[in-house]
Amino acid sequence: MNERNYFSKQRNARFLRLCTIFALSTTLLATVLFMLRPNQVGVQVDVDENGRFTLHLLPTTRQSLHIQHTANAIRISSAGGVRFDGDVQRFIQLSTSDDTSADMHITLGSDEQTLVIAPDAHTDVWLNYDDDALSIEAKNTLHLASAALNMPLAVEIADQNRLTLGATTAQSLVVSGGALHLTGPIVTNGDVIIDAVNVRIDADGAIQTSGSVTIDAVQNVQLTESRLQAAGNVRVQAGGVLLVRDSEKRPFQAQAGGTLQIQGSRQIDISALSHPASVIASGGDMRLQSRTPVRGDALYLAGGLFSIEQPDGEAGDLTSPYDPIVLADGDVTLGAYTGASLHIVAGGSVIMSSATITGSDTTA
Repeated sequence: MNERNYFSKQRNARFLRLCTIFALSTTLLATVLFMLRPNQVGVQVDVDENGRFTLHLLPTTRQSLHIQHTANAIRISSAGGVRFDGDVQRFIQLSTSDDTSADMHITLGSDEQTLVIAPDAHTDVWLNYDDDALSIEAKNTLHLASAALNMPLAVEIADQNRLTLGATTAQSLVVSGGALHLTGPIVTNGDVIIDAVNVRIDADGAIQTSGSVTIDAVQNVQLTESRLQAAGNVRVQAGGVLLVRDSEKRPFQAQAGGTLQIQGSRQIDISALSHPASVIASGGDMRLQSRTPVRGDALYLAGGLFSIEQPDGEAGDLTSPYDPIVLADGDVTLGAYTGASLHIVAGGSVIMSSATITGSDTTA
């Protein structure tokens, strides 16, 4: 009995040793194959003499990249592997200087597409990339200094906090999350869709697309000396205030080849008569919708009807301290008007409940 137990234990021990050897061999073989297949490496990381990081996402079927940046370190990981200084690992962690404002350049595929991230001390971002799409998801504030994606990529960006987006060229663009600050021009062939809490587009910010533009903000939209140009439709909606401004030096322009709809649930405040090139234009119908009277100092050019409306579609009121100008191929419909002056030229009917002129045109 004891002899049988002895031989049984010996067999079990030999079996365990064989399993261990097999596991180690398999791990070693997988590691060797991983090291010998450079085309399967997900990311190539280079650091120049100035400490600037350049990340090359290599052209494989699909790549996933995770970047975590703190005040003194950066961690880069990829399921496809990270190559740095000739070594390939699942992730690398490098020390950085106290200056966390240096841009990080990320090239995609053939290096003709470049994404520039200006990291702060709490950058935490995921990138997923394949031949025709790029998705970016950030947990904290993300500054994209530019996203020069010159090949036809569909780009999706989600940021739970604040996103600053610079010059961007893409096939199409979808942005969602917290607060969006657009500081450079966006150029796309397809649609631009923005769904955020707050949206701010400054003087150097612009959207130009062969598709349509949709901007939905839970709270406020601020368009200052900016341009929205779409071959299709333009819809800008704010759950709070929609603010539009031009200046003597820079115009505001919103131009749609199709319909144009502007909605500020709490208030629409448009003051865009300071620059001669400022215009709000549509090839089709144009609607301004708000629960409160619309302040609408602008030049409106509508290829269809023009209407000031409440959210339920009933006629809304228009106010102006200056001289709004409405030129429409179709009907012009609004409730009461109160202001210094009003010019309307309509190809159809003009439907207005009342007009109160408070003084002479101060812009004449």
